[in-house]
Amino acid sequence: MFKKIISLLLAVMMIMSLVTVMATSTGAVEYENTKLYFDVNGTGWEMGAKDKVGFYIYGDDFEPIAWGGKKTLGTSEGDGIFSFDPAAKKIELEEGVQYKVIFTKNMGEEQSADLYFDTTCFGHVAYCNGEMIENTVDSTKKSQVALWKDLDPEQYGPVKGITSLGNVVGTCLPQGKTDEDLFNTWLIETGPQSLKNAMKYTVQPGKKTSQQLVDDIGAALGLTKDFVKSAIEENAAGIAEALALDTTLTVKFDWKYDDSTLPSGAHTHTPGEAVQENVVPASCKAEGSYDEVVYCTECGEEISRETKTIDKLAHTPGEAVQENVVPASCKAEGSYDEVVYCTECGEEISREAKTIDKLAHTPGEAVQENVVPASCKAEGSYDEVVYCTECGEELSRTPKTIELAAHTLTEVPEVPATTEAEGVMAHYECSVCKKLFSDAEGKNEVTAEDLVIPMLHVHTPGEAEQEDIVPATCKEAGSYNLVVRCTECGEIISSDPKTIEMLDHNIELVEEVPATKTVDGVKQHYKCTMCGDLFLDKEGTQPVTAEDLVIKAEALRGDANGDGVVDIVDVTTIQRYLAEYEVPVFDATAADADLDGEVDIIDATLIQRVLLNICNWDKVPANA
Repeated sequence: MFKKIISLLLAVMMIMSLVTVMATSTGAVEYENTKLYFDVNGTGWEMGAKDKVGFYIYGDDFEPIAWGGKKTLGTSEGDGIFSFDPAAKKIELEEGVQYKVIFTKNMGEEQSADLYFDTTCFGHVAYCNGEMIENTVDSTKKSQVALWKDLDPEQYGPVKGITSLGNVVGTCLPQGKTDEDLFNTWLIETGPQSLKNAMKYTVQPGKKTSQQLVDDIGAALGLTKDFVKSAIEENAAGIAEALALDTTLTVKFDWKYDDSTLPSGAHTHTPGEAVQENVVPASCKAEGSYDEVVYCTECGEEISRETKTIDKLAHTPGEAVQENVVPASCKAEGSYDEVVYCTECGEEISREAKTIDKLAHTPGEAVQENVVPASCKAEGSYDEVVYCTECGEELSRTPKTIELAAHTLTEVPEVPATTEAEGVMAHYECSVCKKLFSDAEGKNEVTAEDLVIPMLHVHTPGEAEQEDIVPATCKEAGSYNLVVRCTECGEIISSDPKTIEMLDHNIELVEEVPATKTVDGVKQHYKCTMCGDLFLDKEGTQPVTAEDLVIKAEALRGDANGDGVVDIVDVTTIQRYLAEYEVPVFDATAADADLDGEVDIIDATLIQRVLLNICNWDKVPANA
């Protein structure tokens, strides 16, 4: 029992270490510009290893994905980051179109508030900032505010809307819509839901009046009471119709202009950016002018107009040109005027006198003067002289050496040696300098002494002896040379190669080693003690390999999952078995790697050591 508890603890520790290694090796997430990302950290959601984040997309003319459908589930990138690739789910989103997304845990256990986005948000990460806001559809629920990292929340932020209780939430308006449009929509288009609910649950004694309800919404949207008055008057029939749908209402919609706390609609000009009108461009000959005009950004009325002067432009220098050119030569300098004109009006801007450097001499072909020819006894010499081809002046004079001339060689044939007189080797003699050479090219000079062939020696044969012996084996014949040497000088007189016949195998019987459940056995066979070859018969006529003699074990040692391969999956299978997780296939006999009759964490460790080549099965005894 104690051993099983220890095994379970070791298995848990190994699983935790593997998780740590996997987390370390994961590295930073590389964000792709085709995916949406969500950082679940900070949401407070308790995420298990199998939990997912849903990306519920809707808005515009886009047909929304079914709420809670698996098609919305993102992919975990590690470190709490989940990604969603619309194209991979066959979802086509158009550029420039505004969509909404809600992030959910699994199929909707938790969720964020609606968040606007378009395709420019691909590659960016959304997150929750911890703020809870009222759900725009169901005010009994709260949703977490979601934002995009590094993006303007006014353009890509929480959807701005008026809740069913009449509260303004969010920061981002729909494309092409204003706060005024949002207020009008709340009054009539969503009246049966929003206005009616606000009147039923918010406009109550001790809570709010309809006056306060409208003023609070108007203040949150930055509206004036003039606009609110106009909107209520224009939508009076729609408001009445919306409220009439609920016969249980006991309060009236009663908003009065004079009682409103909203600012009035009196107009104050808002100066816009100054613009230029009646522009007369300047040139390098005359000044220009324009009217600087400021208009009101609200009503478009002209607020101010001021005439401005544009400074006369500087001349535009053209490419410098050369005038009054006097060419240079190798005897005298040249000159020219470097002149720059304006490309607009043609006026001369600058004139500068320039000097052209005197030209270099033009060297002619080098010629030889004062030549002293060379011979095979002495070097020669000459002067290498270069003159200018233009003016004839001497530019350089360099003394040069002429290498020795080649020898004039005559071949002298060999004079063989005899037992009574020395001989002379074949050689070559220069007819000019009388030097001697061993080669026809005259590169290897020799003396008369070098060419002497000693008088001939008469060999006295000794006893024949074996040399260069290669012993025979049971696989190859041997050999030796039968050599006769001169007893006087030791020189080989004759050498006769001989063969040593190949030896017979020295065969011994090897008894059969039966196989066990997890360890292979070996069939009975014969082995040569000299060369190590294996045979099926004692005469050595039927060779066999070690693989042919293997008696397979009933199970592959260490193959815990029975797939015929020992790998890291077998280690994980044993760990899960010890931790009492369900495993599809488990072979306890193969899993008992140390052959001690019990499956424990020691077996998983042993398999890992074998996979890492720290040890092998041949060196692992039973109960290792």
